[in-house]
Amino acid sequence: MGRSALLVGDFDRAEVAFTDALVLDEHPAEHVGHEVALCGLGYLEYYRGNIRQAHHLACQALTIARRLGQRRAQQVALLLLGHAGSALGDLAGAARSYEEARDCAATGLVIDATAGLAAIAFARGDTARSAAHVATILPALRTSVPAGMKEPARVHLTCYRVLSSSCDPQTADILVAGHKRLQDQAGVIENKFARQRFLDAFPAHRELLQAWRKRQIHAAITIERIPPPAYIPAQTAD
Repeated sequence: MGRSALLVGDFDRAEVAFTDALVLDEHPAEHVGHEVALCGLGYLEYYRGNIRQAHHLACQALTIARRLGQRRAQQVALLLLGHAGSALGDLAGAARSYEEARDCAATGLVIDATAGLAAIAFARGDTARSAAHVATILPALRTSVPAGMKEPARVHLTCYRVLSSSCDPQTADILVAGHKRLQDQAGVIENKFARQRFLDAFPAHRELLQAWRKRQIHAAITIERIPPPAYIPAQTAD
């Protein structure tokens, strides 16, 4: 219940569900699920902008996931540590978290982790490395969104930023694909207020939509600036 609420941006309902799960679990170090609730609360705090608390919860979740041998839960916690570390300015620590998440297990989360590494390289000004990371992601995104990805909008946004910085011809395509994916996700939410909440709740969603709008405005301005064809009077026979 907590995860499904979090996915659609219903943060209040997600918080209640995750908190209840922690309260009901009397032996957190022994039961699968406690680490999921901790990580869920961590992502919730991250989306709300409480980065240090998100980092703290991710560390707790990772400790339990490692103890229980829950590899996907480890990946999810490591991704959050990467996101939070990057937001806190610890690019080296964030890169280590993303690398460990990428190498932890062969799941769709590898794409998220690789996008995280691309974002770190881009933030450091290492455009060649960031482009190399993006190049490994693009083949999977051209056909469909790989199963198991956690944040497709974040991945598409990172690829767009890296490609745009070098005027790569694939820039527009990746933005169109990311925007379509986001609108498809929103489209299955019937209630219009819940649908708008989904689009507004997550930083990556807002930033992707902003990038889309800017590109649409730029395209419209470019079209307006194209001069009309010169008028050539019709030739008349002498």
